[in-house]
Amino acid sequence: MTPAHLYAAITLVVVGFVMLVTHEVADHWVQTSWQAGNKGLHGAKKWTGRRACAQHVASYTFCTALAVGVMWWCFGLHISWTGFILGQAISAITHYWADRRSTLQGLAEKLGSGGFYRLGAPRKSLDENGELLLDEDGKPKLDKNGMPYDDNPSLGTGAYALDLLCTKNHPAFSRTAGLSPAPAPGRCEGRPLIRSGCRSSSHRRLLEFRCMALHC
Repeated sequence: MTPAHLYAAITLVVVGFVMLVTHEVADHWVQTSWQAGNKGLHGAKKWTGRRACAQHVASYTFCTALAVGVMWWCFGLHISWTGFILGQAISAITHYWADRRSTLQGLAEKLGSGGFYRLGAPRKSLDENGELLLDEDGKPKLDKNGMPYDDNPSLGTGAYALDLLCTKNHPAFSRTAGLSPAPAPGRCEGRPLIRSGCRSSSHRRLLEFRCMALHC
């Protein structure tokens, strides 16, 4: 291996790590709740969705460009201006494409991964026999806001996993689409952790916090 190859490999590792860390910050801290909740809108609100997604991608790309630029300046990485601009452009374009949701879902469906894409998406609450929970009048139970219960607890969603794999190529583990209330004592025995919602209170609070940005 020549010194040029070694420098290129070091640059690749450093830039990849910086992009990974910055992704977590830009997606989970910099992105606003409005952007997260509206960037996937289509139909009559498609322009709202496009604006929200564009704003998110702009702030995201600012963060990644700044982070890579600082590391470039501090460590004299072997990066050209052409490579820097092209890399940030590819990151921005693929991030916008994936965060508009319908595009990523369409690809997943074509590749036979539609079921995995929908993994963790909200669903009406079911009892242990898979039947819809009903009230005393035989109607679906409603929450305090008069809406049907939607619950499908998991440690992450297929949509977010595919988003990560498509745009940043790192393991998917950091999102949850919905969380169930803390189970009553004894309910968790013999039941899978993810399905039963059996988590420590501190773990549950952490997941609830990370869930606030919805499907980032």
